[in-house]
Amino acid sequence: MTKEKDEIVETKVDKDIHDFLKAIYFGDFTDPLKVASSRVYRDMNRTIRFNGLPDATRLVLREKVNAVFDAELSKLKADSITSQDEFDAWHHSVSDKIKKLYLDEGVKLTYGHAQKWINMTIKYLYMLEANSLFIRTLVYLYLQSKYKNRPDLTVRAIFYFLSAWISPI
Repeated sequence: MTKEKDEIVETKVDKDIHDFLKAIYFGDFTDPLKVASSRVYRDMNRTIRFNGLPDATRLVLREKVNAVFDAELSKLKADSITSQDEFDAWHHSVSDKIKKLYLDEGVKLTYGHAQKWINMTIKYLYMLEANSLFIRTLVYLYLQSKYKNRPDLTVRAIFYFLSAWISPI
């Protein structure tokens, strides 16, 4: 059976199964922002050169990044980001804030690290259904960071990618 190129396939699962899958991947997700950001950190921290930075300081840095996310993600409202340029400026500003937090402690966090932390946190928040505005943000995000150099990918293709996530019944 062949599917048309633009066909969107949706998989429905029972809400309890969906919650179970989220729990085994994220753990306790009562604080979606913290758990999403922590999951990203666990995925990328092996690529950061901490130069002997104590674990306590590393934890404080993660908490500071979460505070940046708490302040900045609330700015992603339907009426506050109205263009690709505005999103790019917001994204660059948040990346710079995260990089500076680490640089102040003597750790060179790359722009790519900061971008990944933002992008994957937003994606995980969407997966955790933390806020419906994240679907719009994700479209901007993927246009901005992942596919900027891929003109063959349209908004429709990006929506197709996003719709592939498991949806609860």
